[in-house]
Amino acid sequence: QLERIINARFHIAVLLNIFPNHLDRHGSMENYFSAKQKIFANQRKEDIAIINLTYPQWIARSVSGIKSQLVTFSAMRILQEGYFWDQNRLCKKKDGIEKTLFHISDWNLPGRHNLENLTCATAICCEAGIDPDAIASSLGSFQGLPHRLEKVYEIEGISFFNDSKSTTPSATKVALEALNGPIILIMGGRAKVKDFSELTATLNPDRVKAIILFGESAPLIYKSLSDFPVLSICNNLEEAVEQAFLKASKGDSILLSPGCTSWDQYKNFEERGEHFKNIVHGLAKS
Repeated sequence: QLERIINARFHIAVLLNIFPNHLDRHGSMENYFSAKQKIFANQRKEDIAIINLTYPQWIARSVSGIKSQLVTFSAMRILQEGYFWDQNRLCKKKDGIEKTLFHISDWNLPGRHNLENLTCATAICCEAGIDPDAIASSLGSFQGLPHRLEKVYEIEGISFFNDSKSTTPSATKVALEALNGPIILIMGGRAKVKDFSELTATLNPDRVKAIILFGESAPLIYKSLSDFPVLSICNNLEEAVEQAFLKASKGDSILLSPGCTSWDQYKNFEERGEHFKNIVHGLAKS
């Protein structure tokens, strides 16, 4: 939608992150980034642009065209200016003065990406004038959104995670990095990319016990990841979950993180995620 913006102006605009996506339409990462960058195009000096400093390859280009007030954040390192974490303190530093916004010791959503989301959301709220105490008080009850690394159930000590929103290999990589312990990964659907080899570095057999594929892209993913020792193809998601459960042991996680769109077998990622949850609940009853 951003590529079609002409006059829209946003008082607060955010570049949260950028990974390869929709390249079939944009043609290249350069074009994709240019479309994202348009969110800042019509801002004025009294507006606010919020940028994640975790992705340095895009920072210089992001900053160069911004006419509004620049606010930065990072979930990975301490900044000289902006919003950042120092152990369990979320801090804001401006004009050399550092302030602790709140402490958090029991953040229950896994993964660096969720910490990035929290940091970014806090920056937006604070820049909009919301009291940090109000932000902190809401965190204890926030359980995350469905289909985004959602813990569905635990059966015989085996945890099931629904990450159906994952439609690219980059998203699957983030999900794998977020979970601890042995993982059995379920992938597949309609591919947005022609190669899945970017996952190779994340697929340590000591952590990922098996990869089970389903859907239209299964042969393509199999070819890209053919060096992985335990790799198989199923006819559908139900078969994939059943096979994953047979391979799993107490303490393992079964992760649906397709890395593909759902359109080969489902109308959207929500339907795919709900089907996964229904299958898991069926296993629990059997």
